[in-house]
Order: sequence, then C-alpha cells, then structure tokens
Amino acid sequence: MLTVLSLVLLVLLTLGVPIAFCMGLASAAAIHYSMPHALITIPSKMFGGVDSFSLMAIPFFILAGNLMDSCGISRRLVSFADLLVGRLRGGLSMATVVASVIFSCIVGSATAAAVAIGAILISSLIAKGYPKGFASSLVACGGMMGPILPPSILAIVYASATGMSVGALFMAGIIPGLLLGVALMITCIIYIKRHPEINDASEKKTFREGLVITFNAVPAFFVPIIIIGGILSGVFTATESGAIGCVYAILYGFVSRSLTVKACWKTLGQSAVSVAKLMIIIACATLFGWILSVNQFPQWVTSFMKSITDSPWVMLTLIIIMLVIVGLVMETISMLNILVPVLYPLGIAYGFDSTHFAMVVILTTLFGAITPPVGILLFVTSGIAKIKFTETLRYMPPFLISLFIVVLLVAFVPSLSTAIPAMLGYK
Repeated sequence: MLTVLSLVLLVLLTLGVPIAFCMGLASAAAIHYSMPHALITIPSKMFGGVDSFSLMAIPFFILAGNLMDSCGISRRLVSFADLLVGRLRGGLSMATVVASVIFSCIVGSATAAAVAIGAILISSLIAKGYPKGFASSLVACGGMMGPILPPSILAIVYASATGMSVGALFMAGIIPGLLLGVALMITCIIYIKRHPEINDASEKKTFREGLVITFNAVPAFFVPIIIIGGILSGVFTATESGAIGCVYAILYGFVSRSLTVKACWKTLGQSAVSVAKLMIIIACATLFGWILSVNQFPQWVTSFMKSITDSPWVMLTLIIIMLVIVGLVMETISMLNILVPVLYPLGIAYGFDSTHFAMVVILTTLFGAITPPVGILLFVTSGIAKIKFTETLRYMPPFLISLFIVVLLVAFVPSLSTAIPAMLGYK
C-alpha cells in the first residue's frame, strides 16, 4: 500500500500536479489498490480532517488580516517602522523587517505578510538603490516571521494535529520570531556596510509628524493585544479571538471610513478563496496521513530512528536535515499535516519538551517557503519586483545562513521556546 502511495505521489509531483491533488489522488489510488471496500470512507476522512474547532481560527485570522490590510493598516505600519529606524543608514531595509514583524502579529500568514509589505516597500527599496533581487529576498524572508509570531496559522495546524494548546504554541513563537527579525536586521547591516553607495536614510520627522504617524498606527496594535490578551486571560479561546479580531477590523474600517461595503465584500471573497485552498490541502493531507497511520508508518520511523541513535540531539539534527530536504519539494501546510503525526511521537519518545519540539519543526518547515524549487514566497516577491526567480536567488545565501542559525539556536537552546509558555503557566 505504501509503495503505491509513494509511486503515485512521485509521478504526480513530477508532472507538476498541485500538491493537494497529489496527496488526494495518491491516497485514493493506494486505498483502491489495497482496500477497495474502504473507498467509501474517503469523504468522511477528508471532512474529519477539517472538522476541528481549533482549525476554525484559520479563516478568522486570514479574514482579520485581509480586512486590516484593506483598511490601509499595512501602509501605516510601514510609516511607523520608518519612524523607528528609518533615519539610520540602511534604515529602509531595517524598516522593512520591523514592518514585517508588526504585520506578522496581525495576519499569521507568510504569504499575506510578504504580499502586503512587498507591495509597499519593494519599489521603495529599489528606488533607494537596493538591487531588485535583494529587495525581493528581504521581503520574502520577512514573510517567514508570519507563521511564527502569534497568531500563527502553522501553530494552529500543529495544535490541531497533536491536541496541544494553541495558546502555548502562540507564546512559544514569540522569542523565535523576534530572533528571526534580529537575524534579518543584522544581515541588512552587514550588506549596507559592504555597499557604501546605498544611502537610504529618511528625512528627520518633526515631533508633530511623529505623533500623527504613531497615532495612525495604534489601531493595528490592538489586534495582537486582543488576540494574545484574550487567550492569556482566559476570556476566550484562540478561535474566538480570531472572530473578535474580525469584528474589530470591520468596526475600525467603517468607523475610520477606510473600508467600504464593496471593499468588505471583495475582501470576504478573497479570504474565502485563500481559506478554501488551505482546507483542501489539510483535508487531502489528513487522508494521506491516515494511510500512513493505518500502515503503522510512525511506529516504524520511531523504531528505525532508535536503531540509528540513542542520542536525542543527533536525532533532532537528523530531523532538521530531513525537513529542510523535504521542504525543497513540498508546501509547508502539507508537510506539517503529513509529518507531524509521524514526528510528534518521535519527539516524545526521545524525551523532548513538546512545545520546544513543535517550534523546531515549524521553524524548519518554513524554510521550504524560501528555498527553491517550491519557494512560494520567492515567487511572490519576485513577481512584485518584476524580476526573474533566479535574480532573487542570487541574494538569498546570506539570509538563509542567518535564518538557519536561528533554527539551530531554537533547536539546541530549548528555553528560547519554552520560557514564555512556562512563565505563563502552560505545561
């Protein structure tokens, strides 16, 4: 059964079939070959994969992020980020990172963060003398913080697959997400020092201008405050916080007159399409994972790894290498849905803290979004910059090195992931 599953999946991937249909068709072929009487269970297994209260948070967070973007929040956040660091040499590139950090705390999605920030800042970076490929690479890597900082869509998917607390995973992503931002800023500073011809420092703002910019950006800060504050206080769950975030975004948009009824309906439609794509992937990945489970693939992997090494840290290193390789050819949501049921028991068997292990898996999985040939973020930002994909790749090595150092830090210094959840009482 696993042989048929693997062969069909490989053939479909080679033909360029979308990953969701690759998993769905491969699973159907494997079931038809080995358990034809079980074909009738396919719809129920797929529906069961998305029939989860925690997964309901995903459409709410996507809609809230899109609504805030439609209200012009992303542009105001860029102005606020420029106010903070724009006067420094290399300030525009660092403002890009700061804006990505703040916007990531609203949308929870890598693609949404990259599109929103890239649409505003890539052209500005190019106008200030940055190479198009550098601007594209920077924004793509900045988008990587979206699924790490709360509210993280990948944390919701991981929690749904393992039964872990969404709130604990949200809190665990704060330090790793900020470390990614620091790593990107250091990379930008090094680049600027090597290219003295770039002078992108912005003009000094008056005190009154600074107040206006800050005041305009304040409404955006209430979204993460509402989400995180509500979860920590126990007033509502992560899913309920997403719904409240949507209500806040709509009220803010209409009160500030930055959102019309027509724009609201358009945003609803765009969000529905995005959610539908994610849910199809999750449904097909659930079916795929069920076949692996029926064939006791997770147990086989655990036994195999234990036969290789008894060292937890060697095992963790092997998992990181595997995830980086798989990420070259598979989309992040699909990877999590397929591999988490396999890797989660492995992490427990080796005695790792489940929150720490989750952050390592999520962080490493995200590398697939910024590495070829799949690298969805690279394609998105290359399109915004109007350059070839290969031009963006030229400037990626320094970013990949700095971000991978963060992955290793999070992997081998567990307290970076566990400190905040432990401090807040999550077990």
